[in-house]
Formats: sequence, C-alpha cells, structure tokens
Amino acid sequence: MPVASQNLSSGDSPYTDFCNYGLSTCNDAGHLVRLDFTQFGLFCDFPLQEIQEFQYLTEISFQSNSVTGDISQIGSALVHLAANLTTLDLSDNFLTGQFSGQLQDASTSDPQTQSFSPFCYLADGALVFLNFQINNITGEIPNCLFAAGSSLKALLANSNGLTGTIPTIPKSSQLESLAFSGNHLDGPIPASLSNATYLTTFAAQNNYLSGTIPESLGSLPLLTSLRLSNNSLTGALPSTLAGVTTLTELDVSLNHLSLLPDVWWSSSPGLSSSSLTYAAINGNSFKGPFPAAFSTAPNLTIFYMDDNAFSGPFPNPSANQAFFPSLRVFNASHNQLTGPLPEAFGQINFFQAVNATSLLGASIRYFGVADNELTGTLPAYLSASTLPQIFTFSIELQGNNFSCPIPQGMEYLNLTCVDRAAIAPVQPSTVENMGNAPSPSSLQTGTTSVESNTSQESAQSGSGLSSGAKAGIAIAVVVGVVGIATALAFCLGRRSKKVGGWQRESLEQDFGAYPNERTNTIELQEGRGYFQ
Repeated sequence: MPVASQNLSSGDSPYTDFCNYGLSTCNDAGHLVRLDFTQFGLFCDFPLQEIQEFQYLTEISFQSNSVTGDISQIGSALVHLAANLTTLDLSDNFLTGQFSGQLQDASTSDPQTQSFSPFCYLADGALVFLNFQINNITGEIPNCLFAAGSSLKALLANSNGLTGTIPTIPKSSQLESLAFSGNHLDGPIPASLSNATYLTTFAAQNNYLSGTIPESLGSLPLLTSLRLSNNSLTGALPSTLAGVTTLTELDVSLNHLSLLPDVWWSSSPGLSSSSLTYAAINGNSFKGPFPAAFSTAPNLTIFYMDDNAFSGPFPNPSANQAFFPSLRVFNASHNQLTGPLPEAFGQINFFQAVNATSLLGASIRYFGVADNELTGTLPAYLSASTLPQIFTFSIELQGNNFSCPIPQGMEYLNLTCVDRAAIAPVQPSTVENMGNAPSPSSLQTGTTSVESNTSQESAQSGSGLSSGAKAGIAIAVVVGVVGIATALAFCLGRRSKKVGGWQRESLEQDFGAYPNERTNTIELQEGRGYFQ
C-alpha cells in the first residue's frame, strides 16, 4: 500500500497513517473504520492478506481503479469483518471470478457455512451496501444473498457477466435498490419482488429476461425507478404501474410488449397524480390509439413511444385539460398516426419561452413524428420566427403527407409535401378501362421539395419513350428492389439483442436518462429539422 505520511518520532521505518489518508477515517480509539481508495489510480491486486490486519472496518471502497483479483477470494478475505462491515464498493475495476463461488476460509470449520458464497455470509452479518458494477464478474446471484434475515439493502451489479435467474425475494426483505443491467440474466422477473416493500429502484435492462412484467410491481409503495429495457418481455404494461404515484422513471423499451390496458389510453383521470418525469415505451409492438394518459402527467419531460404500431389521430384536449405541460423531448416516429399535428402542442412550454429559472439543463428540445401518416397543414408554432431563440430545437417530420405549400419560415425542416389539388381523380369511361392502371401523365403526385426549387425545364418534349428511357426505367426498378431489401434488412437489424452506441451519461445533461444506449440517436443536422 502507498505511504501517505511518516511518523519519524517513532524511530521505526516509515508507515502509512490511514487515519489521515484521503477520506479514510479512524474511530476515537485509533482503529481504522473507513478505508477509502476511490479513484486513487491503483494498478494492483486486491490486498487479500493486508486487509485482514484491520478488524474494525465498517466501510471499504476501491471504486474506479484498476484493481484485479478474484471476487470470491476477496469476499473470503473479508468474512472476519462480517459483524461490522456495512459498505463494500468494488465498482469500476478489473475483478473477475464467480460471484457465486464458495467461501474460501480455512478458519471456518462449519461445512454448511463453507458451502455459502462469502457475500451471503457478509449479508447475514452487517453488510447493507454492495457495489461491484463495471467489472468482469461471472456466475449466478446466490439465493442466500436475499435470504430471510439478510441485512442487504442495495446490490449494484451492473455491467458484468452474471448468468442465471433473479432469486426469489422473501417477505422480510430490506432491499431498497437492485441493479442488474448489462448482464446475461434470463428467466422471468419474480413476482416475489413485490415483497421488497422498501424497494425504490429496480434496474435490469440489457439482459435476456422473458415472460411478463408482474402486476404485483404496482404494489411497491416507494418505487421510483423501473428500468426493464432491451429484454424479451411480452404481454402487457401492467395497469397497476399507473397507480404508483412515486414512480419517476419508467423504461420498458425494446421488448416485445403488445398490450396496453385501458388506464394507459384514457386522459381522464390519466396520470394527473403521477410523478413520472421519464417514460420510454418505444420499440415494442403496442397497437391502438395514442396513449393519452401520458399526456396528462404533470412532470413528464421525456417521452419515447416510437417504433410501435400506434394509429389514429393525436388527442385533442379541451381548454382546461392538461397536455404534456412539462415536455421537452418527444418521439412518436415510426408509427401509424394520422390526421394533423394538434394545435395543443403550440400551447405548451415545449414551443414557448418560459421563465429562465426553469431552463437549467433543458436547452435542447426534440420533437420527432417522422414516418407516420400525418396530413394537413403544418401548424404555425413550427415556424422559425416563432420558435424561442433560447432553445436548440431538433424537429423531425419527414416521411408524412403534409399538404402543400410548406409555410414560410419552415424551410429549415427540409420536407416534401403533397399538393392534393394536383392529384387528378381517375374516372374510367368504360368498364374495360377499370382494370388498367392510370398512366404517369394522367396521375400527378404534386410532390414539392422545400430544399431546392426545381424548375420545369426537365419536362418531356415528346409523348413517346426512347429505348434509353425504357432502359433507365428498368434499371430504376432493379435499384428500387435492392433498396427495399436493404431497408428491410436494416429495420430487422434494429431489433438486435444488444444495442451499442451512446452511453447514458453522455446524453443526460440535455436529455435526462436516455433509453438504453440506442443507436438511432437524435441527429442534430442541417436539413433534418435542426434549428438553433
């Protein structure tokens, strides 16, 4: 261990005074009770032998170093502290080994105790907080870790290689936080999780969990964060979760959910009593109308519902009805929504400059409804002249059927529009003609791009097609078929099991919690609705 200070008056060789070393502390008797090497830049093995010299430790932290070692051996080296050790933080290192490995302590003669994981032995003692996320630890989560009488309140095991299933939770559980994200866990979410009545956070995204989301999770009175994205969950989004008024973060994106109970459709009462600030239901198989209940959540700032099969128009709230009052990031792209964009969006803070005290950390606004079946005239609140200059907007509307002309001030959207007046109705004069498709000259699409004003100089000068033109059409058809196949392969690839890309922390400054490192990120580019 490094030398921190020297006591030259002792006459002995220099030694480390841990009582005055960083955040490490001693009690009044001079015994070291807190050993803190957080972010010390250590490149070494875990000090298995040296740690046993300390008998009174209650807190140990080696967080964010490059410490190596076997997790089972580390646990075994700490069992002598079981009566006192409350906090153990080994996160963000290079630890390996089996978390479920057996106790390796020759001084313990009880064969039943030796068959346990050493961490079960610690949890049966005083251990309250265990954090070993961001390592290379494998194996299963031992059932005894949550056994009756366990003192454990928080287990943070994100970003490892854990396998197996989530253990059953007993009724006497004191658990407050469980985090298993980024592992290889499979099987169902245990309904017994509702026995952890003190639970505030359950994070299990980026695993291989299957089955349904238990309705019993809605009975957790203190639940604030539920993160289940990028698994293989099926069935319904439980209606009971709508009644958890403490819930601030709900992320069930990138699963195979298909059912939304009635409580999620209705705007009355909706989620008017909810504390939700972040909701992500994107990347599932939900069908039906717009889930209007979310629009009533008073604190919802980020809402992702893209990549589903929602259809029909946006809700049309009454004058005194809440409609996304706190929204700043909204994505409903890649659905089947129809009708015009509602004027109600223009009445909320999203497109309005609010008082400066509410703008901290919220300088970016994202609005995505691309690739739906929306029609009508673009509303005035999208005009560059009306958008608050204090925000940076990213607006994606492409892939819809908005009417021409594109209003002045909306050229930055780079949209095409449909001139419906130019679409000539086909009226066959005879029964025989009804089976013939209209020629290109009899049916005009009236598509106009606001990116460039294409002149009419390229109009055909003759009525017939040359052989070169026919060959060009044939080539275009082949290219089109290849393009469709490529697009289909890309779409199928979007639902691959593990999703890379941005880390949550890199986006939270402006967008808050971002759903599961998705690769289809917001593109702040010229020509894609970027306006600053």
